[in-house]
Amino acid sequence: MDWLNALHFLIFGFIISIPFWPIAYLRYGVYVPIVISIIWVTFNGCPLTKVQTNLSSNSFTTEVYKHCMPNISVKDAEHVNTFALLLITIIGFHRLKCSNLVMVNRR
Repeated sequence: MDWLNALHFLIFGFIISIPFWPIAYLRYGVYVPIVISIIWVTFNGCPLTKVQTNLSSNSFTTEVYKHCMPNISVKDAEHVNTFALLLITIIGFHRLKCSNLVMVNRR
């Protein structure tokens, strides 16, 4: 495994873990999926994937998803990515909202 692939896996795990962060860190981390989406739109895809040349399908996440869904296309992987980033953002903001309600009720 080359270092770009390892970096991809670290970033992938970092993003997936965001909804499980403590509230103090979630206040800032909930914006990471939004920033990543902006980066993807700006660069017309992931900049790391553009640099990485050893991918057979030109998409890191497609290669990862093929372990669970062998017939997934690049376009379908993009849809899964969009759904996942949106879901992570929604869960994060929901946790922030609920934590603020609990804090208000304790006073």
